[in-house]
Amino acid sequence: MVNYTDLGHITISIILTTYNRASLLVRSIHSVLGQNYPSFELIVVDDGSTDNTQELVEQFKDPRIRYLAHQRNKGLSAARNTGLYQATGKYVAFIDSDDEWEEDKLEKQMAFLVDKPTPIFIFSNSLKIKDGCSGVYERDPAILTQRYYYKMYSVTAPSTWVISRDVFGVTGYFDEKFHRFDDIDFLFRMCKCHIAAYYLAEVVTKKYEHCFNLSHVSVATLKAREQFYEKHKSVLRQESEYIFKLYAKMGKDALMIKNHSLARRYFLRALAYKSLRIDLWFKILSTLCPKCAHPTQKQH
Repeated sequence: MVNYTDLGHITISIILTTYNRASLLVRSIHSVLGQNYPSFELIVVDDGSTDNTQELVEQFKDPRIRYLAHQRNKGLSAARNTGLYQATGKYVAFIDSDDEWEEDKLEKQMAFLVDKPTPIFIFSNSLKIKDGCSGVYERDPAILTQRYYYKMYSVTAPSTWVISRDVFGVTGYFDEKFHRFDDIDFLFRMCKCHIAAYYLAEVVTKKYEHCFNLSHVSVATLKAREQFYEKHKSVLRQESEYIFKLYAKMGKDALMIKNHSLARRYFLRALAYKSLRIDLWFKILSTLCPKCAHPTQKQH
């Protein structure tokens, strides 16, 4: 159990970013206000919503809540930065408006890092929920603690993080050119700056899968992965296995959304690293003749 007398000087600024998710937002806010750890401020950043987001936030009569609004939609990275510019806490935590925290999330994480020097970063596990089914989303902590840059695409979700605010003075803020994967870009830069990263093997967040998730496969998602690689290729190009797997996966994702020209481009890039992968050559052929790869079955 956390001794609040010892931790009374510690304040966490919680940044909740949202855009046209009024139907989901209330659950997230309730999960923050229900935390066992009481010393926080909740900064809700409305990224230009056109629904009743402001009205719903103002229904909460809690003095710890601050509402900030963009006049137009600027993207997730810009919304996170707006929250950071206004944060007053020694530590920062993030929660997306479609996520939900366990009630002891902050209590467990703050107890874990209270005696550790800053700058510091802590991350944990989340529970992914889709169509009534759930499973723990758990990643290898060595990705961050041992700075495996080439695995950065699969790191844990921002809603599980707690970061000392002085980290951003070292790494800089979120790159607003990224409309997706701004979190991965930030972690990559954090590792390069040798910020201390710690892993707490606890499930602290519930992540709900739905049609509004930014992580769903789309052309924009694939382009964002390319953008991440181009920015950091001076480091990543040293990891040929990573680059092969990156482009092979992007090719399969492009096939899944039936973008055959994009899939073909990614498969060819993957083959530049492993030219003997016969399975990828067949996939390229399937992009040239989709009907040949999936012939229509005869009716009996």
